[in-house]
Amino acid sequence: MNEKWREAQRLMALGNEVARHTSDTLTAAEAVRLLSILSGELLLTGEFSSVSDAGFEVVHLAGEFSDTSDETIRAALQLESSNPNHTISRRFKAPALMSRISDYHFEAEYAQQESASVALLLLRLRELRGFILGEDSFTTDPNHPVYILGLSCDGGLVGLRSSVCWA
Repeated sequence: MNEKWREAQRLMALGNEVARHTSDTLTAAEAVRLLSILSGELLLTGEFSSVSDAGFEVVHLAGEFSDTSDETIRAALQLESSNPNHTISRRFKAPALMSRISDYHFEAEYAQQESASVALLLLRLRELRGFILGEDSFTTDPNHPVYILGLSCDGGLVGLRSSVCWA
């Protein structure tokens, strides 16, 4: 009982921390700090026909970016146009993916963490978008990075990275 009380207190404190930032987008440093706390136990599972589950890691690409266009993403990630593993092969609406992740984690003990992560991403980063890198062919790596990125108020690209494995 004591441990559950401590966990409830911790989650309430995290919720208060996210709620403090309701008037504007987050700075990159704030977004990275909160996402690092909130996304630790989340999984990308069963999405995009992946044959395996993958966790998330926080991504921060420092700079003064003005949008999340393909050109900006390519430059920020230093993608080579001649490399098939660096092709932006799929784009998706990040809110739709985050909703499916939320549905998956609904019954799990980490539902509160996931909900706070979704709120942070959807409400506090601008131009949120998702994409998968790498052509789907026999000549490329079957593991493909999945990114969900948005702009912070100070121009950084911030979000989450995971992966899918297509066999």
